Amino acid sequence: QVEFVSANPTGPLHVGHGRGAAYGATLANLLQAVGYQVHREYYVNDAGRQMDILATSVWLRYLQFNNIDISFPVNGYKGDYIGDIVAELQVEHGDNYTHSAAEVMQGLPADEPDGGDKEIQIDALVERARVLLGDNRYRFIFELALNSILDDIRADLEEFGVVYDEWYSERSLVEKGLVKAKNFKNNKNKSAYLYVLTPRGIEAKTRISMNFLKRKMKEYEALRLEIEQLQKDLELDNDAAKDKAGSGA
Repeated sequence: QVEFVSANPTGPLHVGHGRGAAYGATLANLLQAVGYQVHREYYVNDAGRQMDILATSVWLRYLQFNNIDISFPVNGYKGDYIGDIVAELQVEHGDNYTHSAAEVMQGLPADEPDGGDKEIQIDALVERARVLLGDNRYRFIFELALNSILDDIRADLEEFGVVYDEWYSERSLVEKGLVKAKNFKNNKNKSAYLYVLTPRGIEAKTRISMNFLKRKMKEYEALRLEIEQLQKDLELDNDAAKDKAGSGA
């Protein structure tokens, strides 16, 4: 397996990623050329805080687009690509995802320009977005942003001549099992588990677990066949060695 590039799906690729793509693709091609079975993987970092900051950044720009007078956080994602995602959101849902500036900002800690901590402020904004939007709407923005950026990354790499066998989601590792009681107990944001504990949430986790199992079974079958072939090759080598020894006797 060769895993390479694997840039966070929070923005477009840059020149440094292109270098990694060239190096990784060349290495994979060389390994394949000398007889290895090569699996090219892009590990998609689609879980964790940065993805939540991305989703919240899209929502805040969307509010500004809909004439909500709100300051954009220092720690938000500011690239032009955010505007492209906002345009998609606007087409899909119009102004249905808007909330007033007072609802969004009430009681939040100050941002860095006002003497606050930018990390604390953006985390508070993420939590406010989750509460005001609810799980379904927040998840829609999250997935829209993720898929839009991944589509661009995939297109750029394909133009560069780099194609992967698998785009492996980090969330599939995080979500492959049901909620663990210890994690729930130690997590301060227990409301984040509410959707997971609904029948729909459990169904989604079950589906993810089944997909994970199918993928691992496929990998196991490929490995089994490879081992069988190696055993056959060794048997042929042994037979050839015996024949050679016999003819020289």
